[in-house]
This record gives sequence, C-alpha cells and structure tokens, in this order.
Amino acid sequence: MVVDTVRSRAGPLAVLALVLVVTSGCVGPTLTAHGYRDRVVYTAGQLSSAIATTDLAGRLQLDHKAILALTNVVVSQAESDADDATTALFTRQPPTSDSLALYERVRQPFQDAVDALRAVRIAVRREDREALRAGLAGLAGPAQQVSEIQQAAG
Repeated sequence: MVVDTVRSRAGPLAVLALVLVVTSGCVGPTLTAHGYRDRVVYTAGQLSSAIATTDLAGRLQLDHKAILALTNVVVSQAESDADDATTALFTRQPPTSDSLALYERVRQPFQDAVDALRAVRIAVRREDREALRAGLAGLAGPAQQVSEIQQAAG
C-alpha cells in the first residue's frame, strides 16, 4: 500500500522535475527595454567582478603568494562565470530598437572581457609567467570598457 502511494506521487513529481530542469535552461526574451538595460548592467557587474578576481589571483600567483592549483580554480571559475553571464545576455532577444543598439554597443567589449579572462586562465594552466603578465595587462582595457558600460547603462 505504501509502495503504491509513493509510486502514484513519484510520477507527477518526476514530470514536474523534468519540466523544471528543461525550462530552467531556456532564456526567453526580455519583455521591456528597462529589463534589458538592467540585464546589461548586471552582466557588466558580473564581468567586473570576474576581472577583479582574476587580476588579484594572477598577481598573487606572480608574487608567489598563492598555490597554483588554487589560482587555477579561481581564474577558471571567474572565466566560467563571465562566460555564463554574457551567454545569458546574448541569448536574450532585445525587445526594442534601443535595446538592440545597446546590445550592439556592448557585444564586443563583453566578448573581449571574456577572451581576456580566457587568456589569463590559459597562462595559469601552462604555468607561463610571461603570458600571465601579458594576460593580466590585457585585462585593463576590457575592465575599463566594462566599467564605462556599467556606468552609462546604469
């Protein structure tokens, strides 16, 4: 009797869980221009955080004040977070022509930031100190661009 009750509840719960998992990965259109602008500001904040985290971790690594394995985890996670944030933004349909213009304005700087983070991660994994120095220097431009976007859109 108890087994039948569990089975009868498990079916609908399994279907609900499946629906939630499938739909949680979908990113629909942003309904308002204000909502889209908020998402751009949020994404810029995520990128700024990832850049600052990567910069600190990389500098600590260069100064021999961090363990390589920890630096690798930190910069890898920062890059992944930045990539996820930009992907979430880029998969949203801009709702208005102004939103589309904003997308066009932020697309390349946001991608440049992710690419710069990727360069640092690769340098860390290769244990290439010169490439790490260059990669950290390469974060400055994207950091400035992202900061300007965050201020202008916010």
